[in-house]
Amino acid sequence: VVDSFAESRQKDLLQLAEELEHENEQDKKHLEEMFNRLDSKTSGDLTLDQLVDGAKTDPDFQSRLRVMDIDEADLEQLFHMIDADMNGAINKEEFVGPLSRWIVDSKTAPRFVKYNVERVLHQQGELLKQNQQQFSLLGSRLDE
Repeated sequence: VVDSFAESRQKDLLQLAEELEHENEQDKKHLEEMFNRLDSKTSGDLTLDQLVDGAKTDPDFQSRLRVMDIDEADLEQLFHMIDADMNGAINKEEFVGPLSRWIVDSKTAPRFVKYNVERVLHQQGELLKQNQQQFSLLGSRLDE
């Protein structure tokens, strides 16, 4: 009895994993279609303006953002978070990847916090370098 229960449970887990994988693939296809609708210029990239326009006009995108607890004020930050190569535009992979993962994950707020902390730390490092350069320059001038 115990063996048949364990075997049945293993089959249930495998079936659940297959269903989740299928749902994930369907969601990615849906996101690709959404990206194509938002890409009004058919350039293969989304600008921040296109993302904002899509949030105002595309009901599916509006629903996705609502589920992720992202409002219009968060769109610019979302844009920069998913613009992985930081070129000022989001390609299809940059759009689909994070949005497909984040929809099943209720960690949207912590992701925004993490992004902002990392951005502040990077800016702080840049400021430290600039200060060190300025102090070095100032020190060399004082030595003259």
